[in-house]
Amino acid sequence: MGKDVHEDTSKTEEEAPEADGDARVKELEESLSKLADSFARLQANYENYIKRAEKQKEGVLMDAKHRVIGRILPAIDSLELAVKDLREKGNLSTAQTEGLTLVLKQFHQTLEQEGVARINAVGEKFDPEIHEAINTSIQNDTPEGMVVEEAQPGYTLGGRPIRCSKVTVSIHHHQQQQEETTKKEE
Repeated sequence: MGKDVHEDTSKTEEEAPEADGDARVKELEESLSKLADSFARLQANYENYIKRAEKQKEGVLMDAKHRVIGRILPAIDSLELAVKDLREKGNLSTAQTEGLTLVLKQFHQTLEQEGVARINAVGEKFDPEIHEAINTSIQNDTPEGMVVEEAQPGYTLGGRPIRCSKVTVSIHHHQQQQEETTKKEE
């Protein structure tokens, strides 16, 4: 009998560390799983942060481009007017006029390389997002609301207007009469 009791005691002593070990392994596995989940969340948050920071950086650069190009456009407008005037009046030699034309072409190429696009205006339906109506013209043979003349070109960058085109919009004769009546009543 003493022998049996001793054997039972040794089996219990051996099973106890094994049960403790299994519980410890399970505890460590759960802890590892939680750490892996935490790491995965941190990694996803970090990747999202990097994407947000990159998008924000692109936005800041795009805003800066808009400002700088918007400031350059009046100089390009002046150069375009000067070249047009020189061609019409012939005040400078052909070589000088062609030199200015080449400079103007370089400006336009640079704008294009930076993603700037000139807004198509004449012949297009008036769009207040990209056109600024500065005048109307009676055009009974043209559908109402069409751009018939461009006083100043507009430009976009990344689909956003840098400057709207200043345009003349077609109206029909009866529409102008209504506008004049409205003005008189005011």
